[in-house]
Amino acid sequence: MEKDNQASFPDTPKILSQLKDFQRKTVKFAFEQMYEKENPTRRFLIADEVGLGKTLVARGLIAKAIDRFKSQIQNGTKRYDIIYICSNAEIAKQNINRLNVIGGVERKEFTFTSRITLLPVELEDIKNNKINFISFTPGTSFNLRSSEGIYRERALIYHLLKKEWKLSYRSKYVKFFQCQAKLEYWEEYLLKIFNKKNTIDTSLANKFLENLEVKITQENQDNKENIYVRFEKTAEKFNYLYKDKKVSTDVSRERNRIIGELRVLLAKSCISSLEPDFIILDEFQRFKNLLDGQDEVCKLAREMFDFEDTKLLLLSATPYKMYTLYQEDEIHYDDFIRTATFLLNNKDDIENSLKNISTLEKLLGEYKNSLYRLNKNNLEDIYKCKKKIEKILMGVMCRTERNSGISKQDSMIKEYAEKGEIEHKEIIDFMIK
Repeated sequence: MEKDNQASFPDTPKILSQLKDFQRKTVKFAFEQMYEKENPTRRFLIADEVGLGKTLVARGLIAKAIDRFKSQIQNGTKRYDIIYICSNAEIAKQNINRLNVIGGVERKEFTFTSRITLLPVELEDIKNNKINFISFTPGTSFNLRSSEGIYRERALIYHLLKKEWKLSYRSKYVKFFQCQAKLEYWEEYLLKIFNKKNTIDTSLANKFLENLEVKITQENQDNKENIYVRFEKTAEKFNYLYKDKKVSTDVSRERNRIIGELRVLLAKSCISSLEPDFIILDEFQRFKNLLDGQDEVCKLAREMFDFEDTKLLLLSATPYKMYTLYQEDEIHYDDFIRTATFLLNNKDDIENSLKNISTLEKLLGEYKNSLYRLNKNNLEDIYKCKKKIEKILMGVMCRTERNSGISKQDSMIKEYAEKGEIEHKEIIDFMIK
């Protein structure tokens, strides 16, 4: 396996040759902004129109990024992790294979589709690989408090706690973590199958227990009933239950709440074990709360986004709408500013980030007011303002659209450059109409 991985690097020229001209142009431009300019951006948005192959562009970017660090990956000083996040697990499975630039879709040793909380039983494989493709969905990896998770997560948490909390195999603990699973299968899996199929990473297990101890200490200092006490009290209510008897709804909710807190702690521990180099947020507008939300789950996601030198690529055909209709509650200008602020927010250059965000809002205000007063005397000022806005935005985003003015379906296969000048009068006539 190690030998195969040593030789598994993308054939970047071949990958790029499979792209259309406009896709290669996007790859080149985005790569320059993310890696080659003097103050490269950590975050970049590709907002190409639907059907123009944003995933293929991302594939080209990944190939070039791996090439950039190839010598470090080869000599073992760097492991390169690509993380793909989208809203749907089936899409994740499909696209993670499209993004795999180091081999065919059957190269399972390089491709992982997982919940972030299951990393303790997958980290050994990830550590053994020089290049990893890992996919997550926000609903399962970052929405941790709202459900008890899947049976594998609960079994993992049980075994992480077994020695520390002296759980043994007592019935009340087994049933506490059972949730919706059938008892016969659950007992078999928890007590026999899990340990046969899984090896828990020791360093990650220790990290989880350290975080758990910090939580208990903090709750004690705040004079709150700590999670261990709440766990024991709730587990006791699962004691001596007959096979088909169930606890009350209130007890079930408290059990789920405790499991949710443990899943959050586990996810936090797992974030530190990942070494993300390139993160892709596909159709990110479906989970925009991760970009600037202030709850614990959103902060957890941003810990991963801001990891050391991680590059973050956002993909979306509709990151925001151009106009707000009278019957709509949201203001799309605010949505655009929200997205632009996230993209421009570079933790490595806070001062310049804040300056760009402030300047962008100021210029957009000037541009809007100038358009309201459009006349032949202020066209030059409008043009200069537009160029300033473009300069800021093109450092963090780009968009390709179909040429709706040409009837041929292959109008974007080849690129032709033609010079032409637009007169001031033509612009005014267009705006008036």
